[in-house]
Amino acid sequence: MSESSSQAGTASGSVRSLLPSGAARARLRRWRGAKDFMAKVLVATFGVAVVGALALIFIYLFSEVMPLLQSADSDARASYAAPGGDDVGTVHVASNRHRSLAVRFTDDRRAVFFVPLTGEVTKSVDLPLPEDSEVTARAQAEPRTRISAYGLDSGEVLIVEQVFDERFEGGERHVDGDIRFPRETEDGPLLDIAGDGTAVSQLAIQRGSGGTQLAVALADGRLELINFEETTSFMTGESTVEVKRFSLDKPQDVTITRMLLDITGRVMLVGDDSGQVHYYNIARPENARLVNTRHVLEADDAEVSAMELLLGSQSLIVGGTDGSVSQWFLVRDDDNVRRLTRVRGFDGHGAPIRTIAPEYGRKGFATADEQGEVKLHYSTSERTLMQRQVADGKSVHTLSFAPRANALYAVDADEQLHVLDVRNEHPEVSVGALWSKVWYEGRSESDYVWQSSSATDEFEPKFSLVPLTVGTLKAAFYAMLFATPLAIMGAIYTAYFMSPRMRTTVKPTIEIMEALPTVILGFLAGLWLAPYVEANLPSVFSILLLVPLSMLVFAFLWTRVLGSAVRRVIPDGWEAALLIPVVLLVGWFCVSMSPVIENLFFSGDMRQWLTDVGITYDQRNALVVGIAMGFAVIPTIYSISEDAVFNVPKHLTQGSLALGATPWQTMAKVVLLTASPGIFSAVMIGFGRAVGETMIVLMATGNSPVVNFNIFEGMRTLSANIAVEMGETAVGGTHYRILFLAALVLFILTFVLNTAAELVRQRLRRKYSSL
Repeated sequence: MSESSSQAGTASGSVRSLLPSGAARARLRRWRGAKDFMAKVLVATFGVAVVGALALIFIYLFSEVMPLLQSADSDARASYAAPGGDDVGTVHVASNRHRSLAVRFTDDRRAVFFVPLTGEVTKSVDLPLPEDSEVTARAQAEPRTRISAYGLDSGEVLIVEQVFDERFEGGERHVDGDIRFPRETEDGPLLDIAGDGTAVSQLAIQRGSGGTQLAVALADGRLELINFEETTSFMTGESTVEVKRFSLDKPQDVTITRMLLDITGRVMLVGDDSGQVHYYNIARPENARLVNTRHVLEADDAEVSAMELLLGSQSLIVGGTDGSVSQWFLVRDDDNVRRLTRVRGFDGHGAPIRTIAPEYGRKGFATADEQGEVKLHYSTSERTLMQRQVADGKSVHTLSFAPRANALYAVDADEQLHVLDVRNEHPEVSVGALWSKVWYEGRSESDYVWQSSSATDEFEPKFSLVPLTVGTLKAAFYAMLFATPLAIMGAIYTAYFMSPRMRTTVKPTIEIMEALPTVILGFLAGLWLAPYVEANLPSVFSILLLVPLSMLVFAFLWTRVLGSAVRRVIPDGWEAALLIPVVLLVGWFCVSMSPVIENLFFSGDMRQWLTDVGITYDQRNALVVGIAMGFAVIPTIYSISEDAVFNVPKHLTQGSLALGATPWQTMAKVVLLTASPGIFSAVMIGFGRAVGETMIVLMATGNSPVVNFNIFEGMRTLSANIAVEMGETAVGGTHYRILFLAALVLFILTFVLNTAAELVRQRLRRKYSSL
C-alpha cells in the first residue's frame, strides 16, 4: 500500500515537473492573447477592406454615371446690337464650330461676318440681288449644309452657301468667312423660276447625296420642284449638274406658310394657315402626289407658325400660334402607306411660337416665342431640358445653334443679338428613354431597342437598357435551369450515397471543371455546339427527355426486378458506375434516331418546321448558352452543395436511421433541411456567376438585344455589351457613360441578389439550427 502510494506520488511529481512554471504560463497566456488580438485585427481589417473595395467600386461607377443626371443649363455670354446695324432685320445667324466667327444675313441683302463674343465685324459681303427687287421668301437647308435661299418678287431665287475656311499660321487658328453661290451659271447666280416675273411666296431648299432640291411656291398658285442632280465621274472626278423641273398641285383653299424638303429627295412637307401639314411623295418627281394631310395643332383655329426638320430630316417639329410644340414623322399604316403621325408633344409656350432651331449633330432643338422665351428640347428622351427668358418680353424671331450645340444665337425684335453658352452634354438620357418604350424614327410603334451606333451621321441612338437586362436574366435563367438540378442532385448523391473511394475521385474531377477558362467554353459553344444543335435538334430534345427516363427505368429494374444476389455483386455506393453505359447507350440511340425523328415528325427539317409554326430560331441561342454556361456554373453549385450535405452532423442521420427511417427518408427529411442554407447559398452564388458571365454569352448568343424568353433566340447581356462596345466609345460621351450605367445596374443587381440570398440563408439557418 505504501509502495503504491510512493509510486503515485513519484508519478504526480514528475508530471508537475513537466508543467511550465507560473511565469511561463503567464508568458504563454500573453502570447496567446497577442495572437488572438492580431487575428481579430487582421480579420477586421481585411473585412473592412472588402467592404471598402465594394464601396469604392460603387463610388467610381456612380461618378462616371453622375454627369448623365445633370440637367441642361445656359449662361448669357454676350448681348449687343446685331453686327451690321440694328436698323435692318436679321434673316439668319450661323457660326463655325469653334465659335470664333459667325455670319449674319440681313434683309438689306448683306452677309456680315463677325466675332460672336464681341460683335466685332470682320467682313461684309453684298449679295448679288437686284436693287429694284424685294426679297419675299427665305429658306435654310439642314444646318450642317450651310445653304440658304432667297426668293424675290421677280420670281428669281438666289442660293447662298456660307463658308468658314480654317488655317493655321504661327501655331494659331485663323478663320476666314466667305459667301459662295453653288448654282451659279453663265448668266449669274440668280435662277429664274417663275419665268414671267411672278413673285415667290414660299421657298424650301435641301441638299442630299444626290444633289440639291428646290421647292418654290409662286404667288399665282403654282408649286414648282427643281432638282439639281449632281453626277461625279469615276474616272476624272469632274462633276456635272443636270437641272430637272416639275410642277406639283398646290393644296386647295389654303395659304402656304412653310415648306420643307428632306435630304433623301423623297418627301416634301407643306404647312398652311389652317394648322395643317401636307405630305407630298416626290420620290418620282414626274409622278409627285399629295399623299396625306393632317391637322397638327392642338387648337382648331391656330396656324402653323414654325416648322423644321431635325437632323436626318425624318422628324418634323411643328410650332403653332397656340404655343404648342409637337413631333411628327411618317409611319406606314396597315395599307403600307406612309402617313404623318404624331409621335410626342413637348412643353408648350405661353405665346405663339416664332422660330425653331434644330441642332447640327443631334436630335435636339430649341424653340422661341413672341414673348422672348427660349426652350431647349430633345426628341428621343421627350424632355424639355431648359427654359430661359432671353429678350425680356420681346419677340425672338431668329434662333440658331452653334455646330457643337454649345451656344445659342437669338435675335429679338429690337435686333439685339444674344449669345448664350449652353451646357447640355447628355440630352439623350432620361428614365423613360432607358427603361420605357420609345417611339424611334423609322419604326411603326414604340419599343425597347438598344442600337448605339450606325453607318450614318443622322442615326438616332437607341439606349434602352431593358433588352440588355432581360438578356442577362434570360441567359442566367436557362443556365440555372440546366445546371441547378444536375449540380444539386449530383452533390446529394456524392455526399450521402456514394462510396468514399468513388467520392475521392468524382468530387475533385468536377471541381477541376471550374478551372476551365470560360473563353474555351464560349469558343466551343459558338463554333461547335451551336451548329451541332441546329443540325440535330431532335437528338438534343430526345437526350433531355430520355436520359432521365432511362435512369429511372434502370433504377426500377435494379431495385425491383433484379435479385438481391445480383445486387450484392456491386458494393454499396458504386451503383452510379452502372449508369455510365446506360447514359452513353441512350445518348448514342438519340443521335442515331435524330434523322428518323426529323423525317417522321418535322418534314425532314425541324428548324424549318419551327419557323413555319411561327417560332424564330437563331443558331446561337439561349439553348446553346444554357448548356455551355450551365457547365461553367455546375462546379460552383456542386462543390458548395456537396460540402453542405456532407457536413450534416452524423448523429442526426444516425438517429434518423435508428428510429426506422430509410436512407431516402433521412435524406429528404433531415439532411436536406439541415443543409438547405448551404444549398441555397450555392444556388445564389451560381446565379451570380451566371449573371456576370461575359465570354460565353459574348461568343455563343449572337448578341441580339431582343426582349423575349424564347429559348431558340439569342440575347445580349449587360456584361457582354460592355465588353463589345466599350472600345468603340468616346471617353466622356453619352454612350461611354451609359455603358458605365449598365455596369452599375449589373453591380446593383448582383449585390441585391446576394444580399437577399444571405438574408434567406440566415433565416433557414435559424429555422433548422434546432436540429
